[in-house]
Amino acid sequence: MKLGWKSGFWLGVAIFVTSALNLCLGQTTKRLSLSNERLSLTWQQSPAGWRLASVRANGKTLPDPSGEYTLLFSAEKPNADPTETFRDNTGAEFPGPKYHYQTKQWAESTNGVSLNTAGDPWRSQPDCARGVSYTRQF
Repeated sequence: MKLGWKSGFWLGVAIFVTSALNLCLGQTTKRLSLSNERLSLTWQQSPAGWRLASVRANGKTLPDPSGEYTLLFSAEKPNADPTETFRDNTGAEFPGPKYHYQTKQWAESTNGVSLNTAGDPWRSQPDCARGVSYTRQF
């Protein structure tokens, strides 16, 4: 089959465009990182958004970071009463009569809002990110 110069030209353009699209679309692993000598954070783009792929601090790696944002929502005001009771090493309820000065503070510290358990969790990941290059030298 013999092609004229016009057909050959458009065939070449089609092959070039297809190759360029494959090159661009094939590189879907986008990453962003923030690091210094002690801490390294790396995000990777996924269909759900930008996921925190790795966290490394002082030579130790966090096993499976999620990078999710969590918002606790409650349609009504959460209960201000303590949600958990605690016992000391003798089995008595803490804080008991011996610790009467700490009762109010303890009740405020052990309610659902303070313990981040009140409400329904809404989870999300960032859907857009932008890289910025910054270098500081001394």
